Amino acid sequence: MLQSFIELSEDRALAHVDEAQAQKMGYKGKLAHGFLVALRFSRMLGMFLPGSNTVIHQFQFDALAPVYVGDTLDYTVKVDRVFPSVQTVRLELSVVNQAGQMVCRGKSTCMFRT
Repeated sequence: MLQSFIELSEDRALAHVDEAQAQKMGYKGKLAHGFLVALRFSRMLGMFLPGSNTVIHQFQFDALAPVYVGDTLDYTVKVDRVFPSVQTVRLELSVVNQAGQMVCRGKSTCMFRT
């Protein structure tokens, strides 16, 4: 997955591709790209919640902690508020790693069609 993202984004920053350099920078290993971590939300929002009749209008995320190659991540999407008059839903997003540490959080606004 990481290699495919590197090829697609052309982001070959050393923290993502060079283990020794990432360690010199103070990390315990190579880092996954923040956009790669957040990318999973595109599938979730577009296909499941709110679903296939929606389009993402806003996406904001904060990278809170490093995500390392090999980490296991748990994604959560919660409906914060629905605005039926403008066919919009506001969602809260979060990502937690295998140690229970929140590594990413954010919000998204999606427009839906019925």
